[in-house]
Amino acid sequence: MKLLLITLWLIGISIYTWAETETAPIRHRDDRYGETAVEISDGLPFVMGKIKGHRVGYFLVDLGASHTIVQRSVLGENEGYDTSLLSGQDMPDILGLQGKIKNISGQITLEYFKTGTINLKKVPVLVVDTLYDLGGKKVLGVLGLDILGRAPCLRFTMSHGRKAKFKMMMSGCDDDSSAGSLSDSLIIQNDFVIIPGMVNGHRTYFILDTGSKYSFVAPEIARQCNVIMDSNSILVYTGLDLSPDTAITGHAANISLGQTPVERVGLYIGNIPEVKGEWYSTGGIIGMDIINRFQTLEINFRQRQFKVLP
Repeated sequence: MKLLLITLWLIGISIYTWAETETAPIRHRDDRYGETAVEISDGLPFVMGKIKGHRVGYFLVDLGASHTIVQRSVLGENEGYDTSLLSGQDMPDILGLQGKIKNISGQITLEYFKTGTINLKKVPVLVVDTLYDLGGKKVLGVLGLDILGRAPCLRFTMSHGRKAKFKMMMSGCDDDSSAGSLSDSLIIQNDFVIIPGMVNGHRTYFILDTGSKYSFVAPEIARQCNVIMDSNSILVYTGLDLSPDTAITGHAANISLGQTPVERVGLYIGNIPEVKGEWYSTGGIIGMDIINRFQTLEINFRQRQFKVLP
């Protein structure tokens, strides 16, 4: 069996909580929405961000992460942060895909976070001891759903070709740049963005995860939907502690995201988090390999809808 060693968080760091309801983003009246350039490195999206009084550097854009995190070295030597959650009852139940995150140092509220023309004020973040390099970049932090969901609308636009450009926009949902595209409902539960879809004609639900380089389906979904496995496997490192797991490659399948079809995509087959609602359960993860096929991905948090433009 051929083993491909991928030394990155293949399913993103994708930290998440098991709360029954989502964590509502904390919006500030002085937040300024705008846009920023996104750099794709080794299949993962990064923005150049700045924290007041501290370093400028790369931050991973990760819809699969519930919390925004920064590594401790970003903060000043004399800048304190709250460590009470390390021993108190309020310790968030934050998990990697293989277990609890063990290197949380504390939490702090940043005066601001800025990237491009986006300027967010009073940003609460978790502090971790270290972050591993990703995509060949020294990463200072990870932008999770708590920050990405602060604007009513989040939009990614990709222009392909010789001079490919990728942008992320946060807005008030008051423009019509994606008018005419199909709208589908989304669910936010357990701090995941969950969208309906199909695999080879069988209905399922996907976790939308920009922190994952590849797309996955659970083994039982692969069997139900006739996704043929082959003999290749990959070693997947997940979570902040880079716990190893194995995923098997599958042959090309036809899928849909909402009403939008995507033909002949490769899917990895492995253990993924399952989120269950009263009438649905998730069976896969949509990662950057599929997201990058589209011209536009728009998430309307206010109306709980999403759009994709091929």
